[in-house]
Amino acid sequence: MLCRSWSLDLAFAGMAAIGLAAPAPAVPGSCCAPEGTCRIVADVAACDADELAIADGVCVPSPCPIPGPTNDLCTSARVLPGGAVGVYYGTTAGAVSQLASSSCAAGDPIDVWFRFTNTRPFEFTYNFNTEGTPAQNENGGDTTIELFDACPTAGGESLGCDDNGAGNGRSRVILTLLEGEGVRIRVAFRGGPTSAGMFRLNISDQVAPPANDLCASATIISASPSVTIADNSRATGTDITPCGPNDQRDVWFTFTPTIGGQYVFDTVGSVGNDDATLAVFSGCPPTSLTLTPPAWPTNLLVCNDDIDAGWGVTDAKVRANLAAGSAYKIRVSGYNNTEGAFRLNLAGPLPAMPLVPDTCEIAIPIGGSFEGTFYTGGARPDAPPGGCNSGAAQIEGVLDNAVWFTFVPAEDGPLSGVVDGTSGEVRGDGLLLLLEGACAGPLTELACLDGPEPFDLSQMPSVLAGRRYFLVFGDGGVFDGGGDVVVNISIPGGESSGACCEGSICTLKTAANCAGPSTRFAGAGVACNSYPSDVVSPCCLADFNKNATGAAVSVQDLFDFLTAYFAGDVRANINGSVGAGEPTLSVQDIFDFLAAYFSGC
Repeated sequence: MLCRSWSLDLAFAGMAAIGLAAPAPAVPGSCCAPEGTCRIVADVAACDADELAIADGVCVPSPCPIPGPTNDLCTSARVLPGGAVGVYYGTTAGAVSQLASSSCAAGDPIDVWFRFTNTRPFEFTYNFNTEGTPAQNENGGDTTIELFDACPTAGGESLGCDDNGAGNGRSRVILTLLEGEGVRIRVAFRGGPTSAGMFRLNISDQVAPPANDLCASATIISASPSVTIADNSRATGTDITPCGPNDQRDVWFTFTPTIGGQYVFDTVGSVGNDDATLAVFSGCPPTSLTLTPPAWPTNLLVCNDDIDAGWGVTDAKVRANLAAGSAYKIRVSGYNNTEGAFRLNLAGPLPAMPLVPDTCEIAIPIGGSFEGTFYTGGARPDAPPGGCNSGAAQIEGVLDNAVWFTFVPAEDGPLSGVVDGTSGEVRGDGLLLLLEGACAGPLTELACLDGPEPFDLSQMPSVLAGRRYFLVFGDGGVFDGGGDVVVNISIPGGESSGACCEGSICTLKTAANCAGPSTRFAGAGVACNSYPSDVVSPCCLADFNKNATGAAVSVQDLFDFLTAYFAGDVRANINGSVGAGEPTLSVQDIFDFLAAYFSGC
C-alpha cells in the first residue's frame, strides 16, 4: 500500500511537472432525471447534462425534487435554515404562475418560492444564485431569480432581480440583510410552462467585490500611455451599455487627460477575461438606469464588445475625443458576464477624429464622389431598421452606430463604389440602406444590403436625377459598438446644383459647395430668384443672415447687410450687378436692399 501510494504521488507530481493537471477526485452522489427518478453514481461528474447532480446524495429517500411542488405560492414558501448558507434543490414542474413575470425578464411565469432569514447577530451580505442548474426540457437552464421583502400579494417590493447574472443563463442576486431581516425568493425558468424543470438554489457568503466595483470608487489612471492590470471577478453592477449582452460584472476607472485629443482604450493581451466589453462615459451614469435597446445612457461616449468577432478577436477597443481637464469614466465588464483578470491599455493623445455624421440632419452631402474613413463607435442609433435584417431590427427597433450620406444625382443611372466595414482595425456587423425622401419624413427604403462586405454599390437600384437620396451604414441588429468604415461613393453625373442663398445673393451651386456663414442651400434643381421681379423664393434676399428657422427678416439683417456692404463683401450685391465680368457693389445695392427689407423680403 505504501509503495502504491508513493507511485501515485510520483505520477501526479510528474503530471504537474509537464503542465498537466491531476485528475479531480471523484465525488459520489446521485443524478436526478427530469422526471424525478434517481440513480446513484460513483462520481456526479457522470450525470447527464439534463440531470441535476447532488453530491453525497442517496436515492433512499430520494433527494430529487418531486413534481408538483408544495412551495408553489409565496404564502407557502419553503422555509430555509435561517442564516445558513447551503445548496437547495427544487422544481417548477407542476407549478402554476403566481406572478406573470419577474421584474427583470419576460416569459418566466411558472414560479416557486423560498423564505430565508438572516439569523446572524449582525448585518451580512449573501449571494443567491442558480449556478449548477441543469438544462432540461429545452430550457437551457435559463433561470431568473428575484428577492422580495414580503409576498407581492401582500404589497411586498422587489429587493433585487436578475436574469443571466451568473452566466450561461443562470442568475444571481447579491443582497445585504440586516440582523433578523427576511426575504422571499422567487425562482422561475425563462420560456413558459414547457420549460419547467429542476433547479439548484445556492446561498453563500458573498466575497467582497473589487475596490473599484462602483463608478464612485473608480481606480485612477494617472498617465497616458499606460497599462493597467485589473480583475472583474466578483464584481457587481447592471447591464448599462448597449455593447454586449449580460455584462453586469463591471469595474470602473477614471482618467483626466492633461492634453485634449483622441485617446484609445483596449483590452488586447488580457488573460482571464479575454472577452471584455469596454465603454467610456463623460461621468458616472445613473445607478438606477434600466437600459432598453436602442437607448444609450446620455453620457455614454463610446462602447465596444469585440474588435472582430468574425475572426475570434473578442478583445474590446474604443476611441474617443477627450477634452483636457475633464474626468472620464471607463467601464470594463465581460460578455455574458465573463470574469477574470484583464489588461486595460491606454494610448494618446492623437489628432482628434472628425465629427461622425450620425443623424439625417447632419448627413454628409456628396458632390459627385466621396472618399473617407469614419470610426462609428460613438455614433448614436438613429437610422430606421433595415428590411433585410427585420428579425433583429424588430427586437432592437433601430439600426445602431449609423453614419449618413446624402446626394441628389445630376443624371439617371447606377451608383458605383464600395462601403466597407471589414477592412479597418475595429469591425462591426454592417448593414447598408438606400433611402429616398427628406429628414422631416417620410423616408422610403429602396434597398438594404446585409453582407457579405464590402458592399458593392452597383447592387443598389439605379437612382433618378433631381431626387434626394440617403445612404446609411450601421450595425445591423446587434449592438456591438461600431467600428471603422471605409467609404468610396460615386454619384451618376455628379450632384445637381441648386439655389445657394448667401447673404443677399443667389447662385447655383451643389450642396457640398454651398457652405459658410449667412448661407443656406435651397435644394438641388431649385432655380435662383431674380431681382426685382422675385425677391421671395427661394432665398428671401433681405434675410441676410439666413436664420436657421427661415424666420422673417429682422433689424439684425439690416445691420449684418450694412456691415458686409462697407466691408466690400460681395454677398451684399443684392441686385447682382456685374462690372468687368465681376460682381460689383454700389449705392444702389443699399436702396435695393432697403426696398426688399421694408416689403418683408
